[in-house]
Amino acid sequence: MNTERTKAMAKRFEAKRRLPAAVLLPDVPAPALSSRSCCELVAALCVCLRYCGTETEYDELMVLTGRAFAAPDDYLEAEGPSVCRRMRLPAAVSDLGWEGRLWDDPDMCVLEIVKGEIDAGRPLLALGWGPIPQRWAVIAGYDAKEQLICGHPYGNEQGAYVGAPAVASLLVSLGEPGARLQRIEAMRHAVRWAVQQRQEDHWAGWFQRWEDDEGWLEAGNVRQHDLAVERLLDARTAAARWLGAVGSAGDDLFHAWLTAAATHWERLVEALETRHPPLLSPESTAAFSKTAWRSAWLARLREAAGLDDEAIHCLRLALEADYPPPLGV
Repeated sequence: MNTERTKAMAKRFEAKRRLPAAVLLPDVPAPALSSRSCCELVAALCVCLRYCGTETEYDELMVLTGRAFAAPDDYLEAEGPSVCRRMRLPAAVSDLGWEGRLWDDPDMCVLEIVKGEIDAGRPLLALGWGPIPQRWAVIAGYDAKEQLICGHPYGNEQGAYVGAPAVASLLVSLGEPGARLQRIEAMRHAVRWAVQQRQEDHWAGWFQRWEDDEGWLEAGNVRQHDLAVERLLDARTAAARWLGAVGSAGDDLFHAWLTAAATHWERLVEALETRHPPLLSPESTAAFSKTAWRSAWLARLREAAGLDDEAIHCLRLALEADYPPPLGV
């Protein structure tokens, strides 16, 4: 991240006196990221929805957008257009009571789209904008005279709005308000989608692809590998927490199977989170150079893949089964 450039842009554009014609939404916060809430797109979407009065949280959005269930291969990619199209993004926004739209036309007029949303009091998301264009940003204003849009680029911890040319490769807007689904109905939609997606080649057999790639566990790929596992943990942690919370709120079979799925994902998280050395630690490279350590880690990943499959099977049974999960699951 080019921190100095970000600070310079912020200093140039943060004050309205420097942009007297700017239209800015007040007090739109910057997204908060951590090791267990590290999906930039979902964190930014959470900011926009909350600003517009929609009660939601990171874990719920991870589940409703499908990001909590994604194939681990997806976590190797930047959260760009191809990943967005494999998510349940506009549908999730719609379930929460908004129109929801993904703008990816290369000929779109970014400034006009931003202007329409900001004038209606709604921040939006942008990819391909600002000092760090490969990361997601929250857009909170515009200056039509200077042809700028303003907001929080990735890493804008100081909180001041940054302004940059009105260019973006992808926009996500809330659009017009509508009717929000009951939480349990929104969950049913997300579960049905996750089960269907797991039948696709891209989603099925992720561990086998990792195991078959002879270079994947070599020392030179340590950071990429650990980052993918860290993002997998973020996703399945969100799935376990939210499905567990929703599952405990009811006593029918659907709720019971959600709780069972959450239990499998809790076990997956525990299996991978307790690795020594820890993910992304300086000692990881040395560990990956040892054949015995790699074999043990591969066995743990195989265990995690089995738990992942069991969790998705529980989601399938949540939709179909007329019997409860066995005790202890």
